[in-house]
Amino acid sequence: MKPLPSLTALPADVAWTTTTTGEKVPYVVRVETGTINRAIYQIAVLHDPTTGESSPMAPPKSWNGRLLYSFGGGCVGGWFKQGTTLGLGGGLISDAVVGKGYAEAGSTLNVAGNSCNDVIAAETMMMVKERFIKTYGKPAFTFGRGASGGSYQQNQIADNYPGLLDGIIPSMTFPDVQELTQMISDSRLLDHYYKQVGEALTQEQKRAIAGVAELQNVTASAPLAGRINPTEYCPPDLAKSLRYDATANRAGARCDIYDHNINMYGRDTDTGFARRPIDNTGVQYGLAALNDGVITAAQFLDLNEKIGGYDNDGNIVSTRSLADPLALRGAYQNGLITNAGGGLGKLPIIDVRPYRDKLPNGDNHLKYHSFSLRERLQKANGTFANDVMLLHSGTGEGTPSPVDDYALAKMDEWLTNLQKDASSDAILAKISRAKPADLVDSCWTPAGERIIEPQKFSGGKCNEMYPTFAGPRAVAGGPASNNVLKCQLKAIAVSDYKATFSDAEKARLAAIFPNGVCDYGKPGVEQQAPRGTWLSH
Repeated sequence: MKPLPSLTALPADVAWTTTTTGEKVPYVVRVETGTINRAIYQIAVLHDPTTGESSPMAPPKSWNGRLLYSFGGGCVGGWFKQGTTLGLGGGLISDAVVGKGYAEAGSTLNVAGNSCNDVIAAETMMMVKERFIKTYGKPAFTFGRGASGGSYQQNQIADNYPGLLDGIIPSMTFPDVQELTQMISDSRLLDHYYKQVGEALTQEQKRAIAGVAELQNVTASAPLAGRINPTEYCPPDLAKSLRYDATANRAGARCDIYDHNINMYGRDTDTGFARRPIDNTGVQYGLAALNDGVITAAQFLDLNEKIGGYDNDGNIVSTRSLADPLALRGAYQNGLITNAGGGLGKLPIIDVRPYRDKLPNGDNHLKYHSFSLRERLQKANGTFANDVMLLHSGTGEGTPSPVDDYALAKMDEWLTNLQKDASSDAILAKISRAKPADLVDSCWTPAGERIIEPQKFSGGKCNEMYPTFAGPRAVAGGPASNNVLKCQLKAIAVSDYKATFSDAEKARLAAIFPNGVCDYGKPGVEQQAPRGTWLSH
């Protein structure tokens, strides 16, 4: 790649490329860099400048008419900074995308590690897309792609601001950032407890309580819970004198996910800080491990007696966390918890899931998060037929795999077919009809062999190679959707346990849960559909 020496004549050694429409064109990329909404944005598109300046009425002839919007990952530290990284892996010009004729766009505020705020992400994407249309013309369709933090931006923008994206390709999928935050904050509590008890629990018992494939997934996830602590992940360039300190500077900047989203969670009038929805009151950690006979009644009681919770600064304390009811209401009403009943159930989704449950050093990008999204689609729309899951063995750390290229081509085909359907049928029927025949749930072996079968939580050849594990809240009895921030409580019933408790242990159980235990047969406290789409804050 090198700068074009002249805008009026192409060099003799110019490379050529063939676009998705079959046209062979000069491999010259026009890259526009600017600022919008305080973000640095970039737009890249094939354009031969010798054919004249592009405009909405005369778009670049090399452009295939499609726009791919790239979303970047992260969250930790995504506050009080602008950042310089864009899209997947820090850049936009990809041979598999721009080299095939697609236009690609992105911005620094669509990288969650620069700004972990889904409303700002949606606003910025909207403004960058507007800039693109005013410069190059309206695309036939716009689809998104991005991993981890890039996945929940796509999910939340598609659901809460329908129309900005026509299809999405999330990878290392999380339904939303709060679902992940609950998992990693539980991991920190468990990691803290495991260090306290040492060898009183075996490695297998610890793993079963956490509901993960490898115990390293707990130890790798625990540090990431620093996103709920206002001091752990301040950007290095933010002067210490400007940062919050519980004793020395209570008016300082609080570097955490809740204060970064204070307009959605609401402000506590007593402290001035963001209201917090974090809660584990009534959660019976290790319940399934107890009922499966992996841990004893005594171990179950000790775990739940000592697990603790978090104070308002994200520090571990001996008492359980208690959510602010108004924070819960704000989280659900404002779409911070992806409901999937807005726009997400009305567009094509290709979920590319690299299997990371058994990485040697652990990880938090676990397979069950994809099923949490499907559960929400099913509950909100009565189906998840618009969601295709493609599972493969790659790590997904910015290194493209053949599955990524396949997903890109198939999303193009899916949306092209959908656009041609001029019928008045319901959108889900049209999406189902437009889906390419070979685009179905599948997994790929490490050797690259494709196995076509429905992707389910258990059973099948794919789960033999890439088994699914449930996470701490599912072990505690929570729903697969992982969208209950605070459970409703019910009275303790000894019949819920397969273990036998002595009278002394029953008294101890009652003391641990004086107000009862989680009743996951009921919706969570304040759990409700969002107030609507296209909300402003």
